[in-house]
Amino acid sequence: MADEILLKAPKVEQQVNITISGENKLYDIADTINCMLNGRNLQDYWKSKQQLFIDLVQAKADYCSNQTEINAKRFIKIANAYKAMTNPAFGKLEQEFEETIQDAKKLIRCPESLDSFSIMCFKKAFSSFEVLQAYGTNVDKFFELFK
Repeated sequence: MADEILLKAPKVEQQVNITISGENKLYDIADTINCMLNGRNLQDYWKSKQQLFIDLVQAKADYCSNQTEINAKRFIKIANAYKAMTNPAFGKLEQEFEETIQDAKKLIRCPESLDSFSIMCFKKAFSSFEVLQAYGTNVDKFFELFK
């Protein structure tokens, strides 16, 4: 007969960490698509810097000539999109536009309606659109699905 020895290993808590590179990008894409599905047309502001600047100047002129809540919201949305796209470059234009932007914000009855058009939301959306393009998605065709 052979001698028998029973060994018991101590219980060890196991923790597994999985890191997915670009996880935040996936969340940003999901949030962007969710906003678009809820009727917020973030894709309408995905333009070249030059075209967005032209739209900004036109929106300011429209707001200054007819100070309605609709014109104020449009002006703020375009200003936020332009700020998100140009980042620090907006600083040079800030003096010209910032006073009008603050004036327009006072006219809006429900400022929270602009939350999904904030600078940060536009940055995430534009980043998401760039990621989709990088992976070969036809962004124009993609946007057609949300119209």
